[in-house]
Amino acid sequence: MSNPRILSWHKRWRTWGWRPWAVPAIGLALALGAIATTVLLQQKEHESRTAGHDLQTVKLELSKLQSAPFQAHASTGGNPALAAGLMRENRALISETLENLDGRDRPPALDGIGVLLRENGAQLDRIYALGASDVGYGAEADRLAGESRASEAVIDGMLDKADAVYGERANQAAARSTFGGIGVIVVLFAAFAFFHGRSVRIARANKEILHATREESLTDALTGLRNRRALTNDLDTAVAGAGTGSASMLVLFDLDGFKHYNDTFGHPAGDSLLLRLGEQLGRAADDAGTAYRMGGDEFCVLARIDLLAAGKVAADGVAALTERGKGFEVSCSYGTALIPSEAADAENALRLADGRMYAHKAGQDSAARQSSDVPLRVLIERDATLSEHPGGVAALAERVALELGLSVPEAKRVRVGAQLHDVGKTGIPDAILDRTEPLDQSEMTFMKRHTLIGERILRAAPALAPSAGLVRSSHERMDGTGYPDGLGGQSIPLGARIIFVCDALNAMTSERAYREATPVPEALQELRRCAGTQFDPRVVDAVCDLVDGGDFLADTDDSPVAVPA
Repeated sequence: MSNPRILSWHKRWRTWGWRPWAVPAIGLALALGAIATTVLLQQKEHESRTAGHDLQTVKLELSKLQSAPFQAHASTGGNPALAAGLMRENRALISETLENLDGRDRPPALDGIGVLLRENGAQLDRIYALGASDVGYGAEADRLAGESRASEAVIDGMLDKADAVYGERANQAAARSTFGGIGVIVVLFAAFAFFHGRSVRIARANKEILHATREESLTDALTGLRNRRALTNDLDTAVAGAGTGSASMLVLFDLDGFKHYNDTFGHPAGDSLLLRLGEQLGRAADDAGTAYRMGGDEFCVLARIDLLAAGKVAADGVAALTERGKGFEVSCSYGTALIPSEAADAENALRLADGRMYAHKAGQDSAARQSSDVPLRVLIERDATLSEHPGGVAALAERVALELGLSVPEAKRVRVGAQLHDVGKTGIPDAILDRTEPLDQSEMTFMKRHTLIGERILRAAPALAPSAGLVRSSHERMDGTGYPDGLGGQSIPLGARIIFVCDALNAMTSERAYREATPVPEALQELRRCAGTQFDPRVVDAVCDLVDGGDFLADTDDSPVAVPA
């Protein structure tokens, strides 16, 4: 302290520092500084956790976007316009959320995500285009779906890495806030307690929101069961644990009769039924494993079991997914795969269970045969001439349906509709059916009711109900002058358009009491002449190609066909 200048500043500090207002002022300054620093750190923590929450929102919307294109096809009860709207909303929310991240020091892990999202969107658009068309889903849709899932996995990886960066930033901000506050807020313990408590509450709330969002991305919105994304994660865990000697069983379920229930009672009732069945499956699987809803009317159970309990898991699931009531019956087909004895990885387990499920569904045809046999026998007993051609029309209609890209179950439904499209004539008086001269206006009006009668007959049998609408529309014309609803163009179900052309060809080439049979070449020429007005040109081309090319031999067997479950 020999330096006079230093001594002078030391005296000034001691004099100023011990004044009555100095300590409170210093304490207040330190407290304000601590408060400002804490608030800034808390703000940074909150922004980082909010960014993590936004990333989980992107993952959730991306998951919804993946399933939206599959809601476009009529065979699944979908609505193309609704599916397109959902896809637009999902994409808009994803884009807006990612744009908002630019203001939060966006991590490099998200570089290039826009390109991947556009590529994934292009794949989903192509899947949607297939679903919204008459062609429907097929091998091309399966390939695109695989590419889309692979692309989604890459995007998910980028989002997870970015989420980890934001989480680390939030943790660092929280740590600095805590340790920085401890050093200064010793002076004002009450302030420290207040702000620290506030920091903990904010952190807990953000973590709870983040956890809830992650759970939401793994949960089916309708039933509350875990979804397909969760199943993929759990399957990977089950496969990884197989090396420890534990065995798991995957059971896939597909509802039978749900589409008829949905069409009959409406979509709200269908959603309520899915909710009830999902709750029942969840309770049934609670002791053994976990229940999932894959989407639509597909469910799943993944359970850790021993081989002796395998049958019980599947049986309990079937019982839980079965419901009967007045005018309806909903049951299910199922397929199983044991891990690791039958499948060593998740992909093979899903493929094996899916194949067995459809094999089980196909094995239910014997009961459906009896359902189709009843109205066909009635048709024969009423008038043998009415049953002369159903087999030939049915076989040709099924082949044409397959040529036009319909799935095997849909083609089977077309075959059933073609075989039974005249069953409504059992409700028409003999005096009208046996008339050889032209019918008058009132008689013709009565005669045209046979498609409505046929529809009612088929709807009375759950196994035949999916073909009832095809019977109703089997006499609609492309120009809108047909009956009973005056439908035209693409508004007529494709299956009904196929039945109409095949029935017309069979009628022209069959001998009648009042005329001779028309030669096949002349009949095909007549079909071509009426294409575009009476018949669908695509269907006419397919029929003519099959018959002209000799690729089709008319099947005159009138035995009942297998009705798709």
